[in-house]
Amino acid sequence: MEVKFGEYCLHTHSFYCGHGVGTLKDYCDSTVDADMKVLGFSEHCPVRENRWAKSRMDYNMLDTYLNDVERQKRDYEGKLVVLSGLECDYYKEYKNYMTELKERLDYLITGVHYLQTSTEKDFALHHYIMGKKELFAYSKQYIDSIESGLFSFAAHPDLFAIQYHHFDKEAEAVSKDIIECAISYDIPLEVNGNGILKEEIYVDGEFRHPYPIAEFWKIAQNYPELKVIANADAHDPKNIARFPDDCTNFLLPFSIQYKSLELSDNSPKDGKIKFI
Repeated sequence: MEVKFGEYCLHTHSFYCGHGVGTLKDYCDSTVDADMKVLGFSEHCPVRENRWAKSRMDYNMLDTYLNDVERQKRDYEGKLVVLSGLECDYYKEYKNYMTELKERLDYLITGVHYLQTSTEKDFALHHYIMGKKELFAYSKQYIDSIESGLFSFAAHPDLFAIQYHHFDKEAEAVSKDIIECAISYDIPLEVNGNGILKEEIYVDGEFRHPYPIAEFWKIAQNYPELKVIANADAHDPKNIARFPDDCTNFLLPFSIQYKSLELSDNSPKDGKIKFI
């Protein structure tokens, strides 16, 4: 089953994540109202020790969340394809755990939100200005995530720009490394609709989105083999409907086309979703 761009959204966060709003049913209703065909739920993946507790559901809620997704699958059968997923901050110590999750769910995605630096175990990417040391830590973690082979796509690859404000030669090098790694592992990179909704920031004499940023995707257009997708990264169900237009408009200056989603009947570990 092929689902074209604008007919699917695979990056969403409800009340379960602690910083989103809306129930899973609310999201399903909004997706149906937007005439979309596929909705994937991707709450931030909790871990047993409840690391990152301020921005994740409690680990003890995981089964409740997954049961809720299964309920929506049944309730919306024939009207909407509903998929179960999680957005994961990947570290090698969690590889076995996330491998087990992948076999239970329809898909996993990855994104870097916290950095491990020489001075901090969990450097919150959204809250602290990044220097070159943190930029390269971001790149390493992002590439480690892709190389793990666990994820169907990689979210907001240019999120470093939210706190690394000047696109210098180091930012260019990191961007190329991430893009080339994604190509090597055939992992799509995501233009993130949630970043487009955020308040613009003033950098180098002009206003821009915190992310996505034009500089990253200007480089990406030089790699025609790169798979590019877009998602709402919605934290409110009302934002489902608008992301296709927002993300289409963002890419207009670049020679990049969004990929379609291909759904298969395979088990999750064999690849439930692909992009073509």
